[in-house]
Amino acid sequence: MNVPPSSAHARSPISKECSPLKSKVPALVWIGMSMMVVGTSPLLLVLWLSKDPNPNPVGPGILSFLTFWPGLGLVISGVMRWLRRDKAVE
Repeated sequence: MNVPPSSAHARSPISKECSPLKSKVPALVWIGMSMMVVGTSPLLLVLWLSKDPNPNPVGPGILSFLTFWPGLGLVISGVMRWLRRDKAVE
């Protein structure tokens, strides 16, 4: 029973086909989606929950404008990088 420790549990090297990184969503996509959700939710809440027939949510509208478009850009660039990385792996 004197088995050397290196040969007791030999593992095969991880191949790229079973890599979990292929299905993992990049961080740019998560950051962009969270920017869009956090930036537009105050505006949507004001519009949906307001009893005023003509609400004037200037502050949440500016916040929505300033966070939605950069967030959308991050999502698009993250998806492009993700597709480009998948093509390079294959």
